Amino acid sequence: MSQVLPTLTDTEQFHTPETNEAGYGTVATPMGPLPLQSLHVRTRIDGLMYRTTIEQSFANPHPQAIEATYLFPLPDRAAVTSFRLKVADRVIEAQLYSKAEAEQRYREAIQAGHRAAMTEQHKANVFALKVGNLPPADRVQVELHLVGSLQLDEGEATYRFPLVVAPRYEPAAEESSPQQDRRRRHSGTRTSSQRRSRTEPPLPPSPPTAVPSSASLPADDRGEPVYLPGQPSAVRLSLQVEVHPTHLPMREFRSSLHTVEETRQDNVRIFSLQPGERLDRDFILRFRVGTSAQTTTLLLQPDADPSNQGTWVLTLLADPSVHMQEKPRDLVLILDRSGSMGGWKMSTSRRALARIVETLSTNDRLAILAFDNVVERPPGWGTELVPVNERHRSQAMRFLLQLEARGGTDLAQPLNQAIRLLQAADPQRDRILFLVTDGQVGNEDALLAQLGERLRGLRVFTLGVDQAVNEGFLNRLAQLGGGYTEIVESEDRAEAVMERIHRRISTPALTDLSLSGVELHLLPEFTTPGRLADVFVGTPWTVLGRYEGPAQGAIR
Repeated sequence: MSQVLPTLTDTEQFHTPETNEAGYGTVATPMGPLPLQSLHVRTRIDGLMYRTTIEQSFANPHPQAIEATYLFPLPDRAAVTSFRLKVADRVIEAQLYSKAEAEQRYREAIQAGHRAAMTEQHKANVFALKVGNLPPADRVQVELHLVGSLQLDEGEATYRFPLVVAPRYEPAAEESSPQQDRRRRHSGTRTSSQRRSRTEPPLPPSPPTAVPSSASLPADDRGEPVYLPGQPSAVRLSLQVEVHPTHLPMREFRSSLHTVEETRQDNVRIFSLQPGERLDRDFILRFRVGTSAQTTTLLLQPDADPSNQGTWVLTLLADPSVHMQEKPRDLVLILDRSGSMGGWKMSTSRRALARIVETLSTNDRLAILAFDNVVERPPGWGTELVPVNERHRSQAMRFLLQLEARGGTDLAQPLNQAIRLLQAADPQRDRILFLVTDGQVGNEDALLAQLGERLRGLRVFTLGVDQAVNEGFLNRLAQLGGGYTEIVESEDRAEAVMERIHRRISTPALTDLSLSGVELHLLPEFTTPGRLADVFVGTPWTVLGRYEGPAQGAIR
């Protein structure tokens, strides 16, 4: 017995921009792209944890050995536990090295005429695979194993597997005039391949590095399988998710792509993509878990080896009866109006910010920054926070209503302006920075390094509006500011998300938290996130870290 799963985006189909780049679907080489022949994704969900196996294959159709660079996204909340490469009949198991050592070993192997491969993290959730000295007609199979945790928010769990690397804007290094900035359009940058070589050593993966980003697989408007330009056949895609029963009740499953549910024995749910589904958005599976009687929990998991250490995970749920006295707030709302935000994304973003403005009280103060290559504010507001009164509220609504998408995504300017405004504000007031964007920037590592400690004392919330959102960047930015990230994949989901955002920008139930072990020796250098977020009613607050000694005790 099988049934079609309800989709998350039934009324709105969003297509990625036309581009010569590709995410899942091609491998860049000096002689043009190689086709990705197949992509198989298998996931097992147990409670709020998952394990995913990814298998990808491609071949060299050229008459000489080549070096290929393959870009692909991975879930933001996952860790790669193993990596295997099969070239012809040889299987190579990955080894982990520092970035510099991995690159050196890879180059030495190539120069010695061996086949070699290296994977490295380019962005927060974008990875690249290099395969050197790939002989003619040889087929390459890549196998990755991931583990991660599901996002849980107000009783709804989310499993997200990215199938698109959207174009990301790289601001120019040199200064340019506003007139030049206005003419610059949103664009992604092709990942460059390394020079060609000739034809076997160990496979060294590498920790993160930063390079230009790439783009997404073109969509077919007729709903047929995606074909690559000049290639005779579509990518063979299969995606299957098994949800195993646990003590948590699970119900109301929904998906972003057309998915069939098959119930198997022992109450294991099997979800599979329908044949011919196109790769124009991320795969998202959402479902309700648990009941209203959920309680705060602490899990202690000793290591398998005799290290006398282990991992702890603490989940805290604020009592819904808690009512904190509202504090006056200073808010800076930042809206991305770049070229990639056109269509439903811009209308949804405008509505989201208008909803926030409507809910503010006369004790609050406000600034609105809309940006592409330049930053604009409502006319007449000047450079300071303004009090929230009826005149400023109506001016804000008119300003938001006339905004349209254009230009590039120069995010550094509005973030720096917002931080300066909030740092100059009264620290006795809640100081909140709220960013709405698709996150498609290529310089996120530099941005986050620049912001760092400057966000202390502020609360940062991010709203990602896209079906291939740069979730890794938005999560890291929100964590630096002790806040949270929400994702909207379609207009259908906007209202539910805005309800949660409204609660989160209100006064939290608990603030200024610190942790200490009670008969449990915590290793504070491993606690993540490093800055503990505030606790809000209806939102699980989760922190994890490492401990030493017996797996017993408590956390205060």
